[in-house]
Amino acid sequence: MNLGKTLRAGLLGLGLAMAVVPATTGCKAMKEGLENAMAVSDDIEKELGVGAGVKINVNNGKQTVTVTLNDTPEGDAKEIKEKVTKIVKKRFPDTDEVVVNM
Repeated sequence: MNLGKTLRAGLLGLGLAMAVVPATTGCKAMKEGLENAMAVSDDIEKELGVGAGVKINVNNGKQTVTVTLNDTPEGDAKEIKEKVTKIVKKRFPDTDEVVVNM
């Protein structure tokens, strides 16, 4: 039995396990983010009657959610932006910034 080979194989296995755990955690976070983005889009359509695209961006720990409405809903633009922001904050409570494009 070659102890050096066994030790290297064990360390390689440990290294792979350490790489897989964060990757699966990241996949879970991405899945949850996608599900929440789709829910935001659905909530906006129910509330305002228009479809919306939702984009999530994290840069240096700052999360920005950008919502692009497919059409301009009836009503005051300021009130529409407030409604969209409220919907986004419900699904993404830790969001630093919400950008609404109409």
